[in-house]
Amino acid sequence: MSGSTTYSSYFSISSGQTVAKSWSKSGSYMCYSSTGVLNYSGGTFQTPTAHC
Repeated sequence: MSGSTTYSSYFSISSGQTVAKSWSKSGSYMCYSSTGVLNYSGGTFQTPTAHC
């Protein structure tokens, strides 16, 4: 959303587990691309960009 940042709560998972997170966008921001960044003890991982 044009440089805005949304934070999620922290969560813990073990190897082999998956977690799904979602959030909503509305109004003129609905079709902006979104890219996630996961922070973990070994560094960061950038998710693929989601497009509508």
